[in-house]
Amino acid sequence: MKFPILLVASILFFLQSFAQKVHFTDTSNRWVVHGTNGDGQDVNVTAYYSHDTITTAHTYHVLLSCTSVLGLTSYQQDYVREDTATGLVYAFGQSDTSEQVVFNYNLLPGDTQRISGMHDSVTALDSVLINGVYHRRLSIIRDHFSRMTIVEGMGCMTAPLFPLHNACFENESDIVCFINNAAYPATSFDFNTCYHTRHFTNSSYCTDQVPDIPRPEMVLAPNPTTNRVSIANIPSGSVYVYNMLGSCVWSAFVTNNNKLDINVDSWPRGIYQLVSTGGAHTALRFVLE
Repeated sequence: MKFPILLVASILFFLQSFAQKVHFTDTSNRWVVHGTNGDGQDVNVTAYYSHDTITTAHTYHVLLSCTSVLGLTSYQQDYVREDTATGLVYAFGQSDTSEQVVFNYNLLPGDTQRISGMHDSVTALDSVLINGVYHRRLSIIRDHFSRMTIVEGMGCMTAPLFPLHNACFENESDIVCFINNAAYPATSFDFNTCYHTRHFTNSSYCTDQVPDIPRPEMVLAPNPTTNRVSIANIPSGSVYVYNMLGSCVWSAFVTNNNKLDINVDSWPRGIYQLVSTGGAHTALRFVLE
């Protein structure tokens, strides 16, 4: 009788050894979040990784979030990297000047950390099964009055990067669907939002609610110009300007989609090419008269 039991245990161990944990920075991840804002209006958010960008120190995955309220859509970019060996996830937003640890899977009950000026305390630690593999689940109290749940690989159940940007006021939200490698990882567990305890069961019911988020095209104007060019909708990454001899005459690193102005008044007249390395490489020519 012992042999069949040992055989089954060996098979389970063999299968588990090939099972992989979900990582938060897996670029195939997608999240769908539903909630309400302070005015009681429905808020729908779709988030996914759009591209990578490189700084002088690290490569970051750009997490693009599309928020829809009353038919109006806004976009937000965050920059994320993960050290799977140490169990740390780092992130910074468009207006931040430096990264911070947003998820620390090593925390234990009683441990504290500060994120974006908020004081987070771990109240409980256990695990949940995602596709048959155990992932850590941390229950956290934020600033002594609101709650949230962090699940290893999925992020914050209120919204993927909720700890980086938000405090709980009147708004409520939670992840209703999680996609990894174009599939819906099998998982079911309880979690805390700001003020309530809810239950999550991953399901493909939200397939139609995960559209691709359109990126506006990069635009350069005026063209031709005599003294200045403005570029809008620039994806994060390095931007270079080359003259017709192939020499780089100007460069910058941008971390948002804001408008960029370049003073070209003192440059020699001629044709120039502006190249953006963020996302799909984009090149635009302009004439300086």
